[in-house]
Order: sequence, then structure tokens, then C-alpha cells
Amino acid sequence: MSIRFLPYLIVVLILFPATAFAQEVLIEDAGDWVVDLEPRQASPASDEAVTVLNYNEQYRFRDGISERYNHSEIRVDTSAGLSVGNIALPWQPATSDLLVHDLKIVRDGQEIDILSSQHFRVIDSEPNLVMAMMHGIKLATLQV
Repeated sequence: MSIRFLPYLIVVLILFPATAFAQEVLIEDAGDWVVDLEPRQASPASDEAVTVLNYNEQYRFRDGISERYNHSEIRVDTSAGLSVGNIALPWQPATSDLLVHDLKIVRDGQEIDILSSQHFRVIDSEPNLVMAMMHGIKLATLQV
């Protein structure tokens, strides 16, 4: 039996400036230095679990500050791709902030703003704790 899902499009925009020390995920607009790229033409559905429709990564370095911007558009084509909705974003709050600008699902042309109804859960991520090693990395998680 074949199960087909309506195409989903998840857009995640993330910025990691190395100047602040927030312990929570910050929800803010993208900086004015970010260049918006033209959206790509949608490709036909495939038998693959997910299709990356667009990926954009930009960097800015100035005055000892580095910033990174990511934009991803991913279409879920089969039920095997639904795990893409398990979002886990690591960051080091001692040296950086994690800013999320947008998170949407587009279904049948309708945009669903995930950040208006759900919030990231922040957990300590200490994989080497057994060896008495702590690095202070936090993990922002969200299940869409």
C-alpha cells in the first residue's frame, strides 16, 4: 500500500551571532544585511523521503562579530520524511545567541506559522557528562 502526503514545506531561518549570551531561543526578524534570494521553482513530488527545494547560507564578519544565516525549504514527499519535523538546534550560549526568524509549514498554498503556537524547548546537551566533561552546549528542540 502506498501512502502519499500532501507536500509540506518547512522554512527555518536561523542566525548565530557570536556576541550575546542568551539561554533561550530568541525570535527576531532577520538582519538587514541578509539578502533574500529568489524562490526556486517547485520540483515534482518524488519517491524520496524529502526534497530540499532551497538552501541558502550567508555569513557576515565585522568588528570581531561573526553572524551566520541559514534558510531551508524542505518538502516532505513520503511518510519516511516526517522526521524532518523533529528540529534540534545546538548552540553555545556562553559565546552566541540562537535566533530563529521564521518557521512555517505550507500546505496546499496555506502558510501555517508554527512559532505563533509552539515554542522551542531548551535542554542541556552534555554528551560527555559520563567522562566528567561539560561543554555548556544547549539544544533547542521543537517537534512540528
